[in-house]
Amino acid sequence: MTSSSVGKPEYIEVEVRLRLSVDSEVVYRVFKAMEPEFKFKRGMVTTRLSNGDVVITINASDVNSARSLVNGVLKHIYLVLSLQSSN
Repeated sequence: MTSSSVGKPEYIEVEVRLRLSVDSEVVYRVFKAMEPEFKFKRGMVTTRLSNGDVVITINASDVNSARSLVNGVLKHIYLVLSLQSSN
């Protein structure tokens, strides 16, 4: 019987870049305000502006956490963009 060492698990990182024709500052502020809601023991979401794009980065310690965070972020993107397009 052989033993194998298991290394530290690597984080999963997903980056969503939004290049918007609408005011990206509003979308940025919404996601920045939501960051604490997307933070838990096994994952988190950060938001930044980069060359006018809103960049949302999802970090998770496992696939299930990454899936959950990606799903939540995509739902919020849909909601924010739907609200902006109705104005």
